[in-house]
Amino acid sequence: LWRKAVEIHSMLEQVAPGGNQPSWARMGFADSRYQQFCTDDLDRSISISVDSPAYAEKVKNSRSLLCYLNCLLWLCVAQPAVRWKLRQVGFMKLHLAFSLRESEIVRVMLSTVRNLVDSPVAQQSQELMRFFGEACLSLLHEATHHAHHTSARGGKLSFPMDQVWLLLDTLSVMSLQRGLQELFTKHRIVETLSHLAHKFEDPQKLAKLEVQSLYIAAQVAILPSNRLSWVCSDTLLHANMTQREKDWKTGKSETPLWTPESLYPDRGAFKAKLKEMANLPSTGDETLRTVSSLLLAVFEEGRTGHSTDDVTTRTLRPIYQWWQANSTARYMEYKDADENQRPEPLRRSLCQLLEDAYRRQAAKEALTCMETMRYCAPYESLTALALFSRLALEKDFKGFLSHQDVLEALLGSVCAGIWPEAREAAATLANLMWMNYDAFHGGRLVCWLKFDGAKSLFVDAANVLLPMQVGDPKGVELGKGMYKSTWGITFTQGTFLRLHPDGIQTHQVPGTLTTASVCDSLKAASKLPYKFLRNHTEPSPRNFTLTCWFYWDANE
Repeated sequence: LWRKAVEIHSMLEQVAPGGNQPSWARMGFADSRYQQFCTDDLDRSISISVDSPAYAEKVKNSRSLLCYLNCLLWLCVAQPAVRWKLRQVGFMKLHLAFSLRESEIVRVMLSTVRNLVDSPVAQQSQELMRFFGEACLSLLHEATHHAHHTSARGGKLSFPMDQVWLLLDTLSVMSLQRGLQELFTKHRIVETLSHLAHKFEDPQKLAKLEVQSLYIAAQVAILPSNRLSWVCSDTLLHANMTQREKDWKTGKSETPLWTPESLYPDRGAFKAKLKEMANLPSTGDETLRTVSSLLLAVFEEGRTGHSTDDVTTRTLRPIYQWWQANSTARYMEYKDADENQRPEPLRRSLCQLLEDAYRRQAAKEALTCMETMRYCAPYESLTALALFSRLALEKDFKGFLSHQDVLEALLGSVCAGIWPEAREAAATLANLMWMNYDAFHGGRLVCWLKFDGAKSLFVDAANVLLPMQVGDPKGVELGKGMYKSTWGITFTQGTFLRLHPDGIQTHQVPGTLTTASVCDSLKAASKLPYKFLRNHTEPSPRNFTLTCWFYWDANE
């Protein structure tokens, strides 16, 4: 059925006006397949004219069939147990639905993609997420630039408004993924959204667009390589392999490889806009004020010139209290209170949240971002946790973040929060395990999380630390490696791996935050050391940092 739908679509594209028409179409002859298409479905003896309503209806139905089949196949591809079977059978051209432009078809397509990318099972496949990300970026570019482009406000949109909102919802959900944050950075999505704003005249629609755009920009901005000048990514690594790097390594140049001017979005203009939004009057949009204030706090990172106690009291504690009340881990509490018409939700203990997590796992249920937005603030919560995970590495802030109520809230987020928030909460807990108190004699353990599938080359590269191979070590047999899989190496006579070909300072933290992008290798992560907020917390060369990478299934 899919093969037939693809053939009909290809044929209709060829005979369409302006299409790449084959020779028989240009000469006025009818191919047998096209001739059969131009007949009545019930009575093949009745021909249908190409300018008749019946022909238009057949074309519409064939495109609807292609769209629905394509969406069904996307749902199947997201399932790991089915994906390899589809590849083995030979399903191809799963991108065709994105070439259709009928309003109803685009609405069905975007609705399917939005719900699919919001599910943990799809988020485990980086290739699938990137496929959807690139396709939606293409649609955004088309909606903004291709048709009736003008720099003056009020230019005509090439997409209906309901489709624009669907597209922005989809991109917002995608922006929660580390790999897609890098993709959006590469395509300068913030500038594209700014151009899109020039198409709006209605103040209400413009305000809605600003909220959606800020959601996306905020998630892109908190990507470690976008917000910290000393964090290197593979993208930056490949772009800066020049004489400048050699000079910096040998001490001939004191200019860092990545400067604040290279951060994305442009820090000066972006912070100015955030301050403007954060100071909106009380009658303005509360979401804009909240997200802007959180982002400004993330950029400041406790460096306000005040003492640690002042930073904790004025910044960290209020943000924690706000996050605790708006975390997606409390979704079921708010939903239960709403359904039972209770004025206040009943707080669930950590044990109850853990029981709910086991129940959802057994039932294969997963909480989604779009589902929680009615009662919670998923995008704002991730921004707050990005600050916590950074400060959790700092000695001065470990005391506050190690309080029992804070730890229980973080563990509750891992149990009951949506997948991206659980990721950031786990990152904060992992950073808190870095023991750098004097009471522990300076012992240091840093646990770096790598969230991806066992078969990903990125994760495999991280597990073996980009080795230089000597001899011919063999991979372990299926089921005998790490995680009961194939991760690991069997060493034979005369073989070994040199784990750190470029050398590494064992007392320093690799220069990336805990939730490293799945697109980055340890080579990029260890390019520059972690930059401490206060010099007195610098580690001693006598201490040792152990860097661990492990796999966490998004469904668990």
